[in-house]
Amino acid sequence: MCANSSDTIKGTPFAKDENPLIRDEVGFEPMTRQEASLFFRLVSHRYQEGAIIITTSNPWLSIDPILSLSDIRTTIKTSSAPVIAVAPIIGGRAIKGPTVKLMREIGIEPSVLGIAEHYREILDGLIIDNQDAELQDAIEAMGIKVKVCNTMMLNLSDKIQLAEDTLEFAASVRTEKNT
Repeated sequence: MCANSSDTIKGTPFAKDENPLIRDEVGFEPMTRQEASLFFRLVSHRYQEGAIIITTSNPWLSIDPILSLSDIRTTIKTSSAPVIAVAPIIGGRAIKGPTVKLMREIGIEPSVLGIAEHYREILDGLIIDNQDAELQDAIEAMGIKVKVCNTMMLNLSDKIQLAEDTLEFAASVRTEKNT
């Protein structure tokens, strides 16, 4: 879905006070700069007390194109909502897709440390897998809070647990960010 200036999402009217507003795979939805800017202003307005949660198997193909739009980057950086990412790497290996290969090709360390460094200017928190717990202190030294938990989703129970861990972490980071 995508918001536009006539308060519609791809032709479907919406009320700005309805809940929830959910957007999946923004990176694959064709949007003009104006639509993207309006969409992220809407998200920012609606979720000042929520969180911006970034999950993707490949940040360079999905997230970087979105962040290349200055309005979106500015909205994310200035939002009072915490910005949390779930690392797409466990133990130096991609969970899915060519993330590690791309990281090597562009000279970024293929680890959760490389993910943290790449997104340090926008992230308030990063969720990393138990296998990467030894990197927690190095990431926190960048000013990014870290949650260590199981991030490999092999079944529905794992998915639910990661979602609960993510929301709990976002709430704790929000409390710290707004005090």
